[in-house]
Amino acid sequence: MPNRLIRRLSLLVCAALLLTLVLPAFAQQQTHVVQPGENLFRIALQYGLTVTELAQANGISNTWQIYVGQVLVIPLPGQTAGVPAPDTSPPATATHVVGRGETLASIAALYGMTVDQLAALNNISNPNMIYAGQVLTVNATAAPAAPLAPAAEAPPAPPAASAGSTTHVVRPGEHLSSCAALRR
Repeated sequence: MPNRLIRRLSLLVCAALLLTLVLPAFAQQQTHVVQPGENLFRIALQYGLTVTELAQANGISNTWQIYVGQVLVIPLPGQTAGVPAPDTSPPATATHVVGRGETLASIAALYGMTVDQLAALNNISNPNMIYAGQVLTVNATAAPAAPLAPAAEAPPAPPAASAGSTTHVVRPGEHLSSCAALRR
């Protein structure tokens, strides 16, 4: 009788061990879509992982470079090696040189992006602080519809002269004190 009990307990223990090894393989993998402002560290914290575990599970070599919309595989505890990495290649990109009068919103619209996506892709914290000549990375899959030509500016109308006054048109390189010196 005791041999029979020992055999059953041994069989039960072996079955339990086998199940603990086999069941994780059938478990559903969880994914996370990267949102604007997120980084690998915060995402790893959210799921109780280390940055290294999350990076290894997704085949990421540069942990500072993830992009909005990227789908990350969230590994099960203790399951970082051998997880097939999803396609983590970023979308094709091109560059755009900011022209006079352009805004992040107008550039984003040209390339079928949102302002948030364009700002995140270029590490821009204040979307109102771009300048003419700045080179931005843009989504290359949506080519610009038509290049925006800066609107031709009409020269301002000269002010109406009052009796006894003269008018001076300021030329490049002149400033207020040099204009005032001309009238002395």
